[in-house]
This record gives sequence, structure tokens and C-alpha cells, in this order.
Amino acid sequence: FEDRTIDSSMWWMRQAHHGRYRIEPRMSRVARKSIAISVDGLMRGCGRSCQRNEIREAPQHQIKFGEEAWYSFSFRLAGATSTSRWVSGQWKQQSGGSPFLAQRFNRGVYTITVQDDDCRVIVASSDPSAQDLPATEQNTSHSARIFPVSGAKSTCKTDIKVQHSANPVLPDPYRGWVDMNYRVRGGRTGTGRIEIWANGRFIARVTGSIGDKVAAGPYQYFKFGIYRNFAPGSATAYLDNYTRIRSMPTSYVHSRKGGRQL
Repeated sequence: FEDRTIDSSMWWMRQAHHGRYRIEPRMSRVARKSIAISVDGLMRGCGRSCQRNEIREAPQHQIKFGEEAWYSFSFRLAGATSTSRWVSGQWKQQSGGSPFLAQRFNRGVYTITVQDDDCRVIVASSDPSAQDLPATEQNTSHSARIFPVSGAKSTCKTDIKVQHSANPVLPDPYRGWVDMNYRVRGGRTGTGRIEIWANGRFIARVTGSIGDKVAAGPYQYFKFGIYRNFAPGSATAYLDNYTRIRSMPTSYVHSRKGGRQL
């Protein structure tokens, strides 16, 4: 994000609100600039009770669901937290369902969730007291609260398995830049695989049936910004140093900022 404007050949901007995103020269993880994406109490974008301001990978750069890719980016958050649904960073199929992998920030707690159709699994959290992960809940259109300390609202059946590292606590993006690395391969019938690093630390490996059973098309895409239930306060999500690689040598896992496999 070092140019004056966002490259529209790389990013699809139809869910981004003009005047509410900018190239930010005063905030960066690398080089000089980042992208800042904001919402406030006046913005909606997805209904009276819903606020959305997001960019996504341009259609010509989408990959097929089930293909493996590595994603690396840095992000941070500022402003008001939310007491309900808040997503900033998500991977979606061509479906109306929830993201099959998502970064969530409800009540100021950073969690990562993985979806098996309508079954949502909380795999990691920035709250060090959240000892009972993974936690599972049934995802419905009214499912807004993800907070592992208080437990799941209702359980559902899934074959997803999570292997945690010795220190799986996520860093807090409200305190500074967080460097995320993901190995992502969606897949049904037990073939999905997701591996997660944060600030060079291995967090978790997730395997099993990942994604929606039914989708309108074969592709997936990454989105970043703010997607949340209405909240009166303003907030900003910053993104920098974004990279996607279709394949990665095994040596990368050991060398990337000191990260190691489980």
C-alpha cells in the first residue's frame, strides 16, 4: 500500500465506502504507509443494524476453494470495541454462509474461528484465561456472540480437530501491530487444513471438514476491513505487508520470523 491510491486491479472495492478508507502515511508496519479502513456511528453498509467497510481480493485473483495458499499480513486496530459480532479479516467461499476462517474481535478479545458448515469452532484467543479451547457453537443468523471464557451457547457435531502449541495465546492488535501467517486449505469430508502463526509463534493446526457444504461457485476470497453489528463508537483497522503465495517450501515454516511447526 505504498502508492497514493489502492490498486483496483488487486482489490475489489465495492464494499468499501469512499471517504472511509485511505492510504495512511503516518502508520505502517513496513516501509512508509498502510491502508486504514474506518467505521463510525453514522455508517451502515449492510442494513440498519450492520456496519461494513471492507476490501477483498479482486475476482481475477481468487483461487479455487480447496487449493492451498499461504497468507501473510500485518494489522492493528484502534478505537471503540464491540460487544457483539465484529470480523476483521475473513476467508469466504462463494456462498451466503459465514467465513470458513475468520478473525473476530468481540468485547475486545481477538479470536480465530473455523467453520464446518453451520458449526463454528473457536480455535484460539488473545484472552490467556480461555483455557477450554477449542469451543464449538451452532452458528445461526442470530449468532453474534463469540466469547470463549463464558463458553459456547450450544454445541454441534464436527470432525474438526485442533492441535495447539505450548503457547497458543494470540497477541492483542489493540496494543500494536500483529504479524499473522496462515496456511489455508479448505475442504470437505475431512480434507481441510489450516495452520496459524502470530508474531512468529506457532499457534495452532486445524484439520477436518472446513467450509460450506453448498456454495454458488468454486472460488474463495480474502476480505479485510470492519464488519460488525452496529456500535456507536468509531474504529479503524489498519492493514500492511499483505502477501499471498500459492505454494510454500517446508523450510519457510521453520525460518519465517523464528516460527516453527508444532
